Amino acid sequence: MSPLRNRGFTLIEMLLALIIGLVVLTAALSFVATTYRTAGGNEVREEVHRNARFIGMSLERDFQTTGVGITSTSAFGTLGLWNDTIVIIHVPFDAQEATIYPLKPASCPSSPLPAGGTCGANCVNVDKGVGVFGIKAGDMAQINVNGVRRLIVVSNVVDAGTSMALTFTTADSLLHLAAGITGPPATLLTCPSGTFVQKLIPIVYWRDAQKRMMRAEALKLDGKPDGVVVAYGVDSMKSKLIFVDGSEATVVNRNGVLPNQTFDNVVGIRIEAVLAAAKADPRLNQGQLYKRRYLWRFAPRNLMWQRNAL
Repeated sequence: MSPLRNRGFTLIEMLLALIIGLVVLTAALSFVATTYRTAGGNEVREEVHRNARFIGMSLERDFQTTGVGITSTSAFGTLGLWNDTIVIIHVPFDAQEATIYPLKPASCPSSPLPAGGTCGANCVNVDKGVGVFGIKAGDMAQINVNGVRRLIVVSNVVDAGTSMALTFTTADSLLHLAAGITGPPATLLTCPSGTFVQKLIPIVYWRDAQKRMMRAEALKLDGKPDGVVVAYGVDSMKSKLIFVDGSEATVVNRNGVLPNQTFDNVVGIRIEAVLAAAKADPRLNQGQLYKRRYLWRFAPRNLMWQRNAL
């Protein structure tokens, strides 16, 4: 037998094989580690982006209801903004627009009623309408006295025989708009014809102390929004109303100094928010908490339609 056929690996060949194997193994481990870090980072980013997409979709849907069934005036806006709180108001539709319930009686007696309600300072009698009465305790509504609007939160509804007696809370301001009929800026006479009550839906967004974005479709009896969590990790949120002349402001002008920045000149809103991941991940952003800035602009079509109709 030839001695060459029994020859094994030399030491140099063994060392070369070990070095090549080590290089390949190191490259493979590096690839796996990089893939792991990338996948983990993508997961954290996607969590934040998913929150942003949900917030954007929710806002877009709700802003399109702004002013449906109720037109903004210079004193009463269907889109409002106060600090981090955004308010949208519309008339609900269930097959048709929410019923308008006229005051009952619809005309004044020979001696007009005193200022205030017909069944108390915070109570009015309205026509029963046809079918199921559409306002219940806990609903927000407008009481409209010859074109002057006030918001109310209904605390009780009683069948008074020929009418329905609606008792409402004593607040003189709800959602930063005038409320009730006895408070400022003036006490209203509910006796004249043209007075009616109609259910409204408020949609309120705000950022709370726990950095959560909250959303409410109703008010509690104390006037505070009754909300649920929409998203977590809202590190900051700033909003501005957009007016027909292109100017922006955090609130509407109510003293007449800037007539182009009243409620009836609002055409849209700009919202800027910084969203943060639930926790820091060592695989992303050098271990610092991942954050990203988002910007949304919305121009509710009903506000644009109102402007074009003027």
